[in-house]
Amino acid sequence: MKTEAFPETFATLRGVLDKHAKNMLVHVDKPGDYQLCSPSKTDRIGRPLFIAKVQTKKNYVSFHRSPRSPSSHRWTTTRRSVCSRAVMRWTTCRAAFATS
Repeated sequence: MKTEAFPETFATLRGVLDKHAKNMLVHVDKPGDYQLCSPSKTDRIGRPLFIAKVQTKKNYVSFHRSPRSPSSHRWTTTRRSVCSRAVMRWTTCRAAFATS
């Protein structure tokens, strides 16, 4: 990917987060850096709890999100819930189920 595409990629990913910004706290809103936090939850030292961010770096555009809490999963299988917390990717979880 060429670096000329970074601004467009950032804008697209930021648009994904903007859809949820009305329910969240916009923690950082700078060119190349956009972060959302929980408006009500805090970490152990009192900072707003991280939800998601998109950042433009030197060689890539990063998109990070926090995992959903186990209580918010609608899955009934405990194994899937444990796998989602540990691995965070459904494709990896699916591969783990196929080998067992």
